[in-house]
Amino acid sequence: MIIKNCRCFDGEKFLSGNRNILVKNGLITSIEEKYISGNEELLDADGKIVCPGFIDIHTHGIGGYDNSKISIEEYPLMAKKYNEAGTTKFYPSFPTISQKEMLHSLSIYKKIAKDIPGIHLEGPYINFDKRGAQNPVYIQKLNTEIFEMKFSGYLDIIKRITIAPELDENFAFTRYLVSKGIKVSFGHTTCNAEKANRFFDLTESIATHTFNAMPSIHHRSPSITTAALNREDVFCEIIPDLLHIHPEIIKLIFNIKGPERTIAVSDSMLATGLPKGKYEFSGLHVTVGETGARLESGNLAGSTITLAEGVKRIISTGVLPEHALMSATSTPARAMGIEKTDGYIKNGRSADLLILDSDYSVLKVILNGKMLI
Repeated sequence: MIIKNCRCFDGEKFLSGNRNILVKNGLITSIEEKYISGNEELLDADGKIVCPGFIDIHTHGIGGYDNSKISIEEYPLMAKKYNEAGTTKFYPSFPTISQKEMLHSLSIYKKIAKDIPGIHLEGPYINFDKRGAQNPVYIQKLNTEIFEMKFSGYLDIIKRITIAPELDENFAFTRYLVSKGIKVSFGHTTCNAEKANRFFDLTESIATHTFNAMPSIHHRSPSITTAALNREDVFCEIIPDLLHIHPEIIKLIFNIKGPERTIAVSDSMLATGLPKGKYEFSGLHVTVGETGARLESGNLAGSTITLAEGVKRIISTGVLPEHALMSATSTPARAMGIEKTDGYIKNGRSADLLILDSDYSVLKVILNGKMLI
């Protein structure tokens, strides 16, 4: 395939002039200013933006599918909904569910491991007092021996686990996960800044939905939230539905962390793309209405936006478009260690590409070098 006449965002910046991209065998093989000739399928981008496919490292579902309760037959249908919405790579994220459900779902993903970059366990190792929309019935203590006994067969697909660091005595659980090559995020936590910095010294961490289910900033009692913003080696997730955090806070995070350390995520649940109404999340009743997806308590229960919609909303706050795009492409790729294959328009990278309209809406999706929509 040759994609000609592109305004090319390469994952970090807009390239000068219009470009032509050659794709072969699912990979980007050339990006040229001059026209590339060949017998390949030709796609004229007509000067529109071409960017890497969006990478969602924190999402629970879409279009009626809960990705922690998926069957092998349902997975391709769910993946197609993500892909058509512009998310070409996603990490199925499990909330705090029963161990039986979790192990069953992991066994499903184990069978289709080649189709996913990995699993994110948002629960069950969280602080009860900051549980948010997580089911308190299934919260577990951080225990290395029990984890090893239950999950040792899935360490190749579990790529990220969110924990409350204050509950990790002597950081034994964190050290164990790091030794297994698993990314250790923090979230649903009450951790203070002192312990947070000791935790950050052990692992390049990711803040799970920054500011949500963690302490606010206090000028005399700094918390893990403050420490994360101060540390250059910590990535910060944001849910840019404009409900979880205010537009001014989105701009603040981008100003402090920069696009290199700010990650846009959808945190979408199964009602994404469906009408308002009653749904279920982590065994809890959720109502989707004008103010988002909420539990009976009023707590937000994930979002109902796609990552593509989130990028548009970030831009609407005044953040530079290239910074917003970076937060959904190269930054999540680097955070999860897949930057050598994904997140950039560079030679040798996956040909997962989006063509965007002038308002940054997704017009076309190219997956593995083939036109999807």
